[in-house]
Amino acid sequence: LMRDHAAARKTLISATIVLFVTLQVAAGFGSISTLAWPFTNYPMYQWPRHAGDTIDCYRVVGTLEDGTQVEILPGDLGLNFWLFKRGLVLALHQLPYHPDNRQALMTYIQLYNSRHDQTLVALQLENDPMVLTRAGVQPGEPKVLQVFRAASGEARQ
Repeated sequence: LMRDHAAARKTLISATIVLFVTLQVAAGFGSISTLAWPFTNYPMYQWPRHAGDTIDCYRVVGTLEDGTQVEILPGDLGLNFWLFKRGLVLALHQLPYHPDNRQALMTYIQLYNSRHDQTLVALQLENDPMVLTRAGVQPGEPKVLQVFRAASGEARQ
């Protein structure tokens, strides 16, 4: 009886190890949902970076009624980094392809206005990239990617 219990335990442990390795291999090839955490494909390990490559660093700048520009940070809206990036930054970035994002952007503007007792009249998405060089990381050429004006709902690239 003791011998059967030890064999069953060894079989269960071995099956669990095989299952975990199989799930991680499937995740590595991208054939598994992100809901299977911690078995995920870690994109930072998938693609090598070389000298001259750029790393996009997005920044959201708001324009107040008086023309003053302020950088909008996740904490300004009560968001964490991921909600900010997948919410406001993505809505601005995809605005030319998803005009319905205008309502979401208006919601972010209203949230900022209520939290800061100031009035944003425009949002601007900028890319302030970093360039990889043999000497290290260097700042790249900043570029305005998208501007959204609250009053008109107008967007321009």
